[in-house]
Amino acid sequence: MVTKIKDWNVMELVCTLLPPLLLVDVVLLLYYLSVYPENCNSYHGPHSTDCLIAIWEEVDCKVEGYRYPNNLTTVDRDSLKTSNLAAVRENMEGVKSAADGGNDDHQLNCYGIVFPDNCDTYYGPHSVECLTTIWEWKGCLGEGTKAPVKLETNETEALDLLSVEQVLDNFELIQVEAHGGNKVKGLECYGIVYPENCHSYHGPHSIDCLITIWKEVDCKVKGYRFPGNLTTADADAMKSLNLTAIRGNMESVKSAADGGNDDHQLNCYGYVLPENCTTYYGPHSVECLTTIWELKGCLSEGTKAPVKLDTLEKDILDLLNVNKVLDNFETVQMKAASGDDDKELECYGLGLFLYF
Repeated sequence: MVTKIKDWNVMELVCTLLPPLLLVDVVLLLYYLSVYPENCNSYHGPHSTDCLIAIWEEVDCKVEGYRYPNNLTTVDRDSLKTSNLAAVRENMEGVKSAADGGNDDHQLNCYGIVFPDNCDTYYGPHSVECLTTIWEWKGCLGEGTKAPVKLETNETEALDLLSVEQVLDNFELIQVEAHGGNKVKGLECYGIVYPENCHSYHGPHSIDCLITIWKEVDCKVKGYRFPGNLTTADADAMKSLNLTAIRGNMESVKSAADGGNDDHQLNCYGYVLPENCTTYYGPHSVECLTTIWELKGCLSEGTKAPVKLDTLEKDILDLLNVNKVLDNFETVQMKAASGDDDKELECYGLGLFLYF
């Protein structure tokens, strides 16, 4: 409804004569006398709920806000309905201003949410700190390829066009799809591609998923903590961890084993590394090879005793892991013990034949 002000000279005179403190009220009065908000039919009221909603939306508070007119108690709504339009707008703008100023209660009243930490406004542009808070709040990780700090300029600008609530929804969708097994979203959210047989980041995971990670970490089937060897309780506990935690657990076993921890060598490889052998993989020291050589029953007099090997032969052994070196030297000894003349020479040397 539109009401025309006919005598503008009179109104100008009134504005000139009134104290300055009342000038704002006069301007508001002129506005509401000239153009009422949609669904509002008078300045003083009583107003309809639809009129209150129209002003609420003009102020730019949201339907989700706790003080959205339809969410008010009957007493509070009736109080607004009997206020003049300027007072109604002032009330709602006060809520909006306090919300944008950081007041948690009025953020709930206006928008229906409390802004996440580091988020100062409902609308963009949003700081990287604000986006990171929301990203992590929704369960994604800094390692994710779409973590806010890693975004390109155009991607950040696209997020700046969204409200805080829309950013929350956007990041939640990424996490939900990642958790549901979407490998692309898993990479975006968590920074990893799901290993074979693993279908979500958080689990619960299958035993085949655990075995895949165990093998990727490069522990062995013979290891005491090979997933198939775990107790039901230990396996269930592992299945309920996220993929990063599972890999971290298994890598710590591997690291401790390679650092010389006997228990974790058993857990990872299924046996304790021979004395003087500090790693599972080569290159191997002559002292390590000699320990294995003698452990398998061959002698330093043997023509293939480690200390007598040429560079090429040593390089070949360095391509093997400790377990394969053990198998290799055991094969030499077994053939020697069964009467193979060449292997007897390699394992025991000439001195043995002279003795007999």
